[in-house]
Amino acid sequence: MRIDLLLKKKFPDFSRSYLQSLVKKGHVKVSGKLAKSVHLEVEEDAKIECDFPTAKKTKIKLGKNPFKVLFEDENLIAIDKPAGITVHPPSPELTIVEILGCEDSYLKPIHRLDRDTSGVLLFAKSEKAHFACAQQWKEREVKKTYITLVKGVFDAKNGVIEAAIARSDKDRRKMAVSLKKGSRPSITDFQVIETFDDCTLVKVFPKTGRTHQIRVHFASIGHAVLGDIVYGDEKLNKKFRQKLGLTRQFLHAAELVLKNPQTGKNLKITSELPKDLSATLDKVRQVNNR
Repeated sequence: MRIDLLLKKKFPDFSRSYLQSLVKKGHVKVSGKLAKSVHLEVEEDAKIECDFPTAKKTKIKLGKNPFKVLFEDENLIAIDKPAGITVHPPSPELTIVEILGCEDSYLKPIHRLDRDTSGVLLFAKSEKAHFACAQQWKEREVKKTYITLVKGVFDAKNGVIEAAIARSDKDRRKMAVSLKKGSRPSITDFQVIETFDDCTLVKVFPKTGRTHQIRVHFASIGHAVLGDIVYGDEKLNKKFRQKLGLTRQFLHAAELVLKNPQTGKNLKITSELPKDLSATLDKVRQVNNR
């Protein structure tokens, strides 16, 4: 059996790629001898010694404008991501990964949020925690709740958008609802919170996690996220920008519910609607109450 496959069998809480990296970095011995290749064939009963490096203590570089920490324990940390900043490099701007100094210690984002989406962003402090949480995302066991303000009014209080998503043929920087081969099944549940003259405040529960899923799905049914410059209604966006002060897409990751990889108990992490979106919402209510 290959050494990496045997390691995965012996240490199921770690990803295979991580275990392969341990072999490559000289942290694995077979019968007292250093394993030099992930392709090494070994007996299943061979004596395996695996040195798991201790992750450096996480030192978050908060600077003058620190991210608010929503939750932290030995394995996880959740921050309140502001809009206008990208999570991962490469980016022409400084990213959250770089600001937090993830290269100086083990601190790895478990999921993604778009640049102009705010809210709960979860990081793992160890490979084991990352793998455990990533499995929950893969199995769709994580409950994600977003708050968004979208174009138009709905006939019903609840709904489901089920439409496959793929890279757009017209613009490779965009995603689109698609029936072509390779499109990925995507499901978004939603619940109407509050209805106004030309827009609706909605609570969204994405069941899958495709790129731009919420924005693409709502745009596809004629209810684009307000302030979205990629998939949104340009005319309505201009109105909300000039008259109501909405300078970015009205999309906020309000809550995550998952199992804590250490305790196995449900962990709920919440983020309040940020000031810029709250201010816009207050102005919408004022206009509708005249």
